[in-house]
Amino acid sequence: MRSALLGAATAVVTLAALATAPLPASAANTYGVGGTITYAVPSSAAKTVVRLYPVSGTPAAAGGKYATTASGGHWGITGVAAGRYRVLFSASTGDNAANAAVWLGGTPYEDKARVIDVGRQATNDLAVTQPAAGSISGTLTLPTGQNDRRGVQAWLFNHDTGLYERAQGVTTGAVTSTGNYTVRGLAAGDYIVRFADRNGMNPRFATRYYPGGEYQWDSDQVTVTAGAERTGIDGSTGPWGWYSGRLAGADRFATSAAISSAYWAAGTSGDSRVVFVANGTAFPDALSASAAASVLGGPLLLSRQDSLPDTTWKELQRYKPSVVAVIGGTASIGDAVWKQLGRLGAVTKKEVSLVRLAGADRYETSRKVVDTVFGGAPVNSVFIATGTNFPDALVAGSAAGYRWGPLLLVNGSAGKLDAPTKALIASLSPSRIYIVGGVNSVSNGIQADLATLNRPEVLRLAGADRFGTAQAVNREVFPFADEAFVANALTFPDALSISAVAGSLGAPLLLAPPTCIPYGEVVDATALGVSTYWAVGGTASLSTAVTDLTMCDKGQYGMSSALSAEVGVPETGAVQPADPSTQIDRRTAAETRFGAGDAARPSADRLTTGG
Repeated sequence: MRSALLGAATAVVTLAALATAPLPASAANTYGVGGTITYAVPSSAAKTVVRLYPVSGTPAAAGGKYATTASGGHWGITGVAAGRYRVLFSASTGDNAANAAVWLGGTPYEDKARVIDVGRQATNDLAVTQPAAGSISGTLTLPTGQNDRRGVQAWLFNHDTGLYERAQGVTTGAVTSTGNYTVRGLAAGDYIVRFADRNGMNPRFATRYYPGGEYQWDSDQVTVTAGAERTGIDGSTGPWGWYSGRLAGADRFATSAAISSAYWAAGTSGDSRVVFVANGTAFPDALSASAAASVLGGPLLLSRQDSLPDTTWKELQRYKPSVVAVIGGTASIGDAVWKQLGRLGAVTKKEVSLVRLAGADRYETSRKVVDTVFGGAPVNSVFIATGTNFPDALVAGSAAGYRWGPLLLVNGSAGKLDAPTKALIASLSPSRIYIVGGVNSVSNGIQADLATLNRPEVLRLAGADRFGTAQAVNREVFPFADEAFVANALTFPDALSISAVAGSLGAPLLLAPPTCIPYGEVVDATALGVSTYWAVGGTASLSTAVTDLTMCDKGQYGMSSALSAEVGVPETGAVQPADPSTQIDRRTAAETRFGAGDAARPSADRLTTGG
């Protein structure tokens, strides 16, 4: 998720608008964009950095490619290529951040921002009022010998989406010997306060959340009001540590069962819960199910086509679902498995609804899953991936689940989007569409067709290989993270089962070869704040070198753009074992926090009512 903030306030300064005609295009077909800024708290010293974020193309074009500093109420940017953009006005500087950041349109949230169409409409009369800022302050106590307290972060919670957006606040006063800090430039809203070392790639103290939790789900939200300071938000933390663990069974089916038991408590006769069952020897049908399972709050278990593995059957009895969603037709999950699943209610002494979501091929099955689970519900994001291979879709599934959206498979080599998929996406009316993978995975023709559907944001997330694409997805989607999952990039079963969990926890999924973790992925994960890595699958899938956090050589896998950073390498024996006993509590708390923010979240009832 890209940076976002903050709310509106009454203007107290009036500034003259510029002309309303589009600024002329240059010989290179670029344009000027500009307008006025009104400060709710007037100051002759106030300055604002203005950034344009494209809503098409790739995120690499965003994040400050076009930037300027406004003063005196007027701002302007030249050399802007034709296209559609959102405009972010960061918290003012020079006035002690008295004015908060805001998106064009007067909203704290990026998805609600006004979109401008440079080259097609007047874009030099864009006016915005920056609201009066609030602040958060307190004292941060660090381990003995540490005195750099730059790592205080405030994250705005979007109650409409259930997601956090990075506050464009200004952290000051945190370098004193007393440990005092203040995060300024915040508009009205609910935040979590995260104490995390931002010393490059070599963290020196552990991440903590106000009022003292180790994970974001242990945090309390802090309410900020416009123009007011919220004091006493204190924290303390200890030394940094690297942690790793393994989630595995004797084979792919046992691994899926082990993941389910690690993250879901045993069921009862009275609770309502869903499970997805998909073929574990072929990937297409299960891919779309990963995001759906994440959103509906249930595990994804694997089966053979002609028989249900004992480990899967035992886990179903422990979990006690009330709804079992079978993904794919009889060629994927045959009649013998279906009949055994039909006996589950008698075994668990609980009423169980058994439904099959299937189509004539992998693409129709994908549409059936998405339409049943998400159809008719507000959708923020749709993720698109090819159905002819699995790596891109594996990572897309966890990202889609985190953003409460579906993953749709397409025939990526086609020159255009097929009519049924186009109609389904149009009915979902997403604000964003993410294409996962390069043009060899999903064609430019499909991308062009997607851009015509109610004119949403269409961004392509891609790298030179599957590892680089995983980096691109995780950079764009996850604002911060405490843990990450690592799965074998050369096979699909283990990553399938963990994808639903990763999405529900807000944890990135990293793809790796069997003997190391790509250096660039570790750099990016460390930048997000990850200290705990879970290897998924047995040592035949990921060797002990992965749980030792052994990194691959720089440039060997993934995107080279990340390799200029130097990440701290754990010393031999320095990686501590991760504690799996709290995983169920963390997933439950994460689901509660996310679910509380999205009143329109789909429920498992949609599976039994047909959507």
